[in-house]
Amino acid sequence: MKCLGRKYWAVCSIASLLMVLSVSAYACSCDEPTDTKSAVRSADIVFSGTVKSIGEQPSKLELYGSFPFIRYSDTSNAGRVTFAVKEVWKGDLAADINIVDSIVCGYGFKEGDDYLVYANMTSEYGFVTGMCRRNRLLSAAKRDVAELGSGRLPVGAKLLTFSATVLALVVILALGSFLVWWVAIRKSSDLDREKT
Repeated sequence: MKCLGRKYWAVCSIASLLMVLSVSAYACSCDEPTDTKSAVRSADIVFSGTVKSIGEQPSKLELYGSFPFIRYSDTSNAGRVTFAVKEVWKGDLAADINIVDSIVCGYGFKEGDDYLVYANMTSEYGFVTGMCRRNRLLSAAKRDVAELGSGRLPVGAKLLTFSATVLALVVILALGSFLVWWVAIRKSSDLDREKT
């Protein structure tokens, strides 16, 4: 749209703003799954986790023709959210996972908060999610978690649990052995004193 003269400046500004708002509103219009079962069926992975870190946030919104786009200075980390996975209901996940929060219609995760996350795999970005998924703060997802039932630990977490159990048993056995040895030495020295 070409705007000439001061007379048309206000009209052009308002028209441009309306175009940006209508494109943005349309881009983020979505039909979120209304129930947990539908959300699980449409997702590739479902898990709960804590946000460990969030990649670069948009530096500014720009227009390309009449379409808005978000400018990042480093697109390799744009919108990436790293989660410490706590429980998994769908998919095989490691203890940490990176997910791209949709650039235009992102959910808006906050570092340190716990979430129930539904995401899909893409060939270009890996796992992606956004506001059109059934993502929730874990504290607000009690109904979903109840419907999902008990999940499982992320891959590798079982080994850590097993290792911690084995380590605890070794420490207990070592302390028990030391205690038996110490008592035996004390009794032996007490018997030697009684003989003399």
